[in-house]
Amino acid sequence: MTSKPSRPKTAEMTFWEHTAELLSRLRIILASVILAGVAIGFLPTDIASIFNPLSFNYTPLVSIVLKRIQRDLLPPNVVLIAGSVVDTATVYLVMSMLVGVAVCTPVIAYELFMFTNPALYPHERKFMFRFMFSFIVLFVAGAIFSYKVVIPVTLRVLLWFIFSAGAAPFIPIADFVYQVVTLIVVVGLFYTFPVFFVLLVKQGIIPSDYLTTNRKGVYVAFLVAAIVLTADPTPITDMLLFVPFVVLFEMTVWVSKYLEKRAEHKQVT
Repeated sequence: MTSKPSRPKTAEMTFWEHTAELLSRLRIILASVILAGVAIGFLPTDIASIFNPLSFNYTPLVSIVLKRIQRDLLPPNVVLIAGSVVDTATVYLVMSMLVGVAVCTPVIAYELFMFTNPALYPHERKFMFRFMFSFIVLFVAGAIFSYKVVIPVTLRVLLWFIFSAGAAPFIPIADFVYQVVTLIVVVGLFYTFPVFFVLLVKQGIIPSDYLTTNRKGVYVAFLVAAIVLTADPTPITDMLLFVPFVVLFEMTVWVSKYLEKRAEHKQVT
């Protein structure tokens, strides 16, 4: 009979020492995001142009992102306008920081993992790695699905209302960018739910049967959230979000039941 491994020690650190370490790692994350955001927001696309002021054409890196979003998602006859004097400056700063966060994702994941790593058993460390990997993969998949499918359909539905009302297709840039960013983040987070359900089942907080008996309630809650968070007044976008959600939920139920049976088998043996 093998003895249970002792809880990994973290050099008997006190609460305040743990807090200091956490704050130190958060400072590294914050500094990385700010530096990346400043570089993306203010560095020109052509570094050589800095040394040739006579032909200087200042185009920051973030402008490439904004123009690419506009080119990918908006029809040619739609024009983005500055709703106020500070709109474009605010959009530039917000997008710079968001892209900075995306670029610094490896740094963020590393710092958070290193903070929790010393206090974990080897099997817990493996599970934590799988949890983080699954979360990132599902979030990225949801973000891509939002960018490639949900947002184009939503914008076309909204533009149909504009054209059918006889209005000119002039859209404030802040409204457009914030709507795109909100949908990308919200849809990405929506589709990370399997990792949390699986975590709850694996830790014994809820049984897998809880998911099946409350399936209808989960579906209704998701539809309500989708209706509230999406700008499309028709059910088209909601259905685009709902169908993949159902598939992911049913896969989550299957994985949860599998993990539960495997845990029971290990207890018997």
